[in-house]
Amino acid sequence: MATLNTRLTLIQRISQTQDEESWEEFVHYYKRYLYVVVRNMNITHHDTEEIVQTVMLKVWDKLKDFQYHPSKGKFRYWLCTIARNAVVDFIRKQQSQQRRRDGLQQENEVDSLNNVELPAVEEIAEKEWQNYIANLALDKVRKTANEKHVDCFLLFSEGKSITEISQTLSLSENSVYVYKAKIQEAILKEMKRLDYDIG
Repeated sequence: MATLNTRLTLIQRISQTQDEESWEEFVHYYKRYLYVVVRNMNITHHDTEEIVQTVMLKVWDKLKDFQYHPSKGKFRYWLCTIARNAVVDFIRKQQSQQRRRDGLQQENEVDSLNNVELPAVEEIAEKEWQNYIANLALDKVRKTANEKHVDCFLLFSEGKSITEISQTLSLSENSVYVYKAKIQEAILKEMKRLDYDIG
């Protein structure tokens, strides 16, 4: 996979050249994120996969003419708005099919779509984005960091005390502090890079 470029460069490559490698890179970073966002809208696993495929096709088409303007909001909000609209369309389609099966034609029937509460897309986008890039950052850091340093961080994240970690890993408490802080700093640095590059 190509080295990750800045957000604008990646999107420009897709929009201007329809470059397949750039698109694969885009899918690598955004498909899993969109899956989590759609699942948070109370959609089943199977239906989520179908909706995400639809969203990716729409994004591919829209990116040809997409112009990124930071003042109008984050790129991920634009993506998640497309996802939310796809969820609404999916629900409408399912309800329409159900009505035909059940033969419901009453004029005063209340459209049950009105009762479906979809969370605010920006709220979901932001919450899940922070989790998503934290995991991406951890994966990246683990590839080059000392395994024991990572273990210190992970155990601390699980709620273990410094003393417990020290005993578990046979390290001094001072070393645990240092190693945990080192990994935490590396993860935060990588999160900032990811947020800038693909956020």
